[in-house]
Amino acid sequence: MQDLQPWGHEILILRPRGLEGMEGAVEALQGHQSVVVDLGALDADQAQRYADFVAGGTAALDGQAVRVSERVFVFVPVSVHLREI
Repeated sequence: MQDLQPWGHEILILRPRGLEGMEGAVEALQGHQSVVVDLGALDADQAQRYADFVAGGTAALDGQAVRVSERVFVFVPVSVHLREI
């Protein structure tokens, strides 16, 4: 993944069509990027596996994960705080 750009925080938006790229989402979090994942193109089993993998990586990095809708999740690194209102 790319380094943080000089203009501030970067948000990566992923719309996976398969299980490839799960590691990239966690690597983005390691690089201090936030990640939005839309799992709408995956079947239910793949979506669950993808979300579980990235959520596990997020937890290991002390980040946060929030389900925005049935198939959309936001994962952020420890340097970002998510707040629902």
